[in-house]
Amino acid sequence: MSGSAALENVAASADDLVGHWPDDTVHPPHATLHVPIVHAAFGELYLGTALAALEDARDYITQRGRPWLSSPAKKASEDTLVVERFGRLSIALASAQALADAAGEAVQRAFERGRDLTAEERGRAAAIAYQSKVHSTEVALEVTSRIFELTGARSTARSFGFDRYWRNVRTHSLHDPVHYKVLEVGDFALNGRVPPPTYYS
Repeated sequence: MSGSAALENVAASADDLVGHWPDDTVHPPHATLHVPIVHAAFGELYLGTALAALEDARDYITQRGRPWLSSPAKKASEDTLVVERFGRLSIALASAQALADAAGEAVQRAFERGRDLTAEERGRAAAIAYQSKVHSTEVALEVTSRIFELTGARSTARSFGFDRYWRNVRTHSLHDPVHYKVLEVGDFALNGRVPPPTYYS
């Protein structure tokens, strides 16, 4: 299991554990809020990666890019195909950022409720956090992949390292497949069922 550590021959009692509840008890909602908070943070990580990729792509296009041979543009940054697709990627990122901000506010409000947090409130905060993670994952993968359509074949050279953006998002996002987050969000949106607290939700 990732994020875990194995200790051998170490004396510890249940009283030594912070926020520990036996496995056979139902954990109070505030004690499980860390999971949606972590997923909201993952979404922010993917967005940050995508933003950096788009910024690097912009620098490459404006400084090194060449218009396609049949384009009437004199510079790649004035090629309507490049401008239109760059605009679409920026729009996708803006929508993901807005949702991430809303998710951050929702989990912050839930956190501030402390021990008064209800299961319903926890579930609603989790649902928007998972919406954000799903959207951020999809947008980040699109941006980090499609920048090559705008920068051209020369930009795939290892010296530029543009591939690291896609690879980092793809590798990290596979750790917890967003397909299952979509199911939780869908069940909430369609049936009103809040995501049940688990190690991953």
